[in-house]
Amino acid sequence: MDAARSLLGLMVLFIWIQRIANEHIVHGIIGNAAELKCQYTGEPFILNQFRIQWQKKGETKCFVDAYFPNQDMREHQCAQFRNRTQADPQRKEDDFTLKLLNLSPKDELTYECVVQRNKSGRYEVIHSADITLQVAASYSKPKLVGPVQSGKEMTFFCHSSHGYPQQKLHWINQTDNSFLNGTENVTEEPDGKFSINSTLTIEASTNTILGCKIENKWMNQSTTTTIDLNASRSSPIHLDQHNTFIVLGAVALIAVALVFILCSWLVKRNSSFPSAYVGVCENEEAANANGKEKFFPNAVILLK
Repeated sequence: MDAARSLLGLMVLFIWIQRIANEHIVHGIIGNAAELKCQYTGEPFILNQFRIQWQKKGETKCFVDAYFPNQDMREHQCAQFRNRTQADPQRKEDDFTLKLLNLSPKDELTYECVVQRNKSGRYEVIHSADITLQVAASYSKPKLVGPVQSGKEMTFFCHSSHGYPQQKLHWINQTDNSFLNGTENVTEEPDGKFSINSTLTIEASTNTILGCKIENKWMNQSTTTTIDLNASRSSPIHLDQHNTFIVLGAVALIAVALVFILCSWLVKRNSSFPSAYVGVCENEEAANANGKEKFFPNAVILLK
């Protein structure tokens, strides 16, 4: 009984090792190409005696790509992969590597390479291998906005986008490298990538250097944006507020200019009004009658 169990255990271990040997993981960057390796070393290779097909694991209705002697397999190709596959131009006889172009999150699948050989007019499977494709894309540098102060609290906002797979934004108190708890919202973009928005609310009296960090282990990415809360208090106008300040300043200058123009117009209007010259004319007539020039303060007052 013990010998039988040991033999069964060895068989299971052998099958498991063989399965692992035939499984491969390939990493690709979204928008770039990835090579799905499939090599067979065995019987002498004569192309017209072989069929090579790539398919999604468990999918039999359509192919990723395929070679059947004297047959055009394009009509059986899955729509998702049309015009996006290439055989390795430098492949060897036993190398059936397939290049998949312009990767997207939808390509993150397990693919199966199946090699068949014609034996006595009948094709038999002589080799198969599974390749799992994992794709990734770097997130944008986190954009940190704030603080927005309300009473004894201040709130910060952090945003990062165009990344894959889904990750988290981390708030860090860089004074002691402790993590702070924020609320997070993840949105899937039209092309399958992700955008992340996170909000953090802390006490207004907190003194620290605050960091917002995005990590993507698939891309070996770690990017942090920081803000010094002490500096932000001494200079309360931040980048976003500064733009608002410029706009308000411009509006104030325009308002002052309009007031100045209006006042100038009113002064001209009052100085050209007929009643302002009545006293001057009467005084000039009196001066001419006496043959003397006089200074008339009333006329000056009226002109003012």
